[in-house]
This record gives sequence, structure tokens and C-alpha cells, in this order.
Amino acid sequence: MASKPGNTTMQIKALAVKKTGGLLEEYKFDVEPPKLHECLIKVLTCGICYSDLHMIDNDWGQSKYPLQATKLGMRIK
Repeated sequence: MASKPGNTTMQIKALAVKKTGGLLEEYKFDVEPPKLHECLIKVLTCGICYSDLHMIDNDWGQSKYPLQATKLGMRIK
């Protein structure tokens, strides 16, 4: 997670699928820096569950892409 000096946003690097049934790929997006009551965490490893696989494949007809499916933090720094 890097933020350039004088920038009002910071870039986040994650994994996402870009289409139904797609493979997880690196995905970067910008967010506002954390507010006073928020904090940053660095996720070192993560996993996915079966509901993530259903969302990747749009089995329930509600997925929106790009879709970040990795949400289970295993090691956090």
C-alpha cells in the first residue's frame, strides 16, 4: 500500500476476478487515506471459501465485477 506525497488517495493492491468464472488476478484501486478512528493493516496471506467460489462463478446472479473474493485474512501484520 503506497501513497504518494501530497496525494489525497492511496493505492491498494488486491486480488480480483474481472469476469464470471475468471481467475484471480492482481487488482489495484485507489482509496482515501484512513481517518483518525481507522487503521491500516497489511494482509500477508489470505484464503477463500466456497461462497467466494459461488460469487466468482455468479451462481447466485448477484456478482459485480471486478470482484474481490479473498476476504479471509490469515496472517496480518
